[in-house]
Amino acid sequence: FGQHGLAGSYVPLAVPPERLEAALRALPALNFAGCNLTIPLKQDAMKIVDEVDITARKIGAMSCVVVRPDGSLKGSNNDWYG
Repeated sequence: FGQHGLAGSYVPLAVPPERLEAALRALPALNFAGCNLTIPLKQDAMKIVDEVDITARKIGAMSCVVVRPDGSLKGSNNDWYG
């Protein structure tokens, strides 16, 4: 964040799969800009967010959730860059 002049920080949260929907839906209320996902949550999250971008749909998993200004959630996959 500092390298790009962004305000923010990463907060590691251990979210069990059965609590994923509640955790993702809480992001706007907790003032999160979004989150990154790890296995085993990458595929299940696709069924929860409001929109999944074309790249994540083609890959079949998402690694990033962005909270939009209206509070909706958009999922994407940025793993393929690596």
